[in-house]
Amino acid sequence: MNETKTVNVNIETGVHFGVTCPNSWSQQESIDNADWFDNFSPVYPEDITEDEAEFFEAETWLCDKPNLKAEYNSNTNIIMVFFSKTIRKCAYCSPCYPNAGDLDTLDENGVKTYSLF
Repeated sequence: MNETKTVNVNIETGVHFGVTCPNSWSQQESIDNADWFDNFSPVYPEDITEDEAEFFEAETWLCDKPNLKAEYNSNTNIIMVFFSKTIRKCAYCSPCYPNAGDLDTLDENGVKTYSLF
């Protein structure tokens, strides 16, 4: 199989990983989904103690729930959804995330993509 076709897609289900930027959400989407971040936990470097973590700004946040597996990068303000009970059809994402679905560009003829909501 072509390597590009297997990157950013669940090879067992054929569903593409989703990419979204909260800045691109409509005002209504932001209101309706204001609690999305509650499921994410910060990831700290292994050498950070609990006391130091209080003063450390995490760059990566993970959600590892049974119905949602995702990662948020605070530097890029991008959420990547690796698994979700919600699937939407989207256009392909930019070259930054080859073969992933762009959750900010819904497309009824697009690829099946795991969605945050």
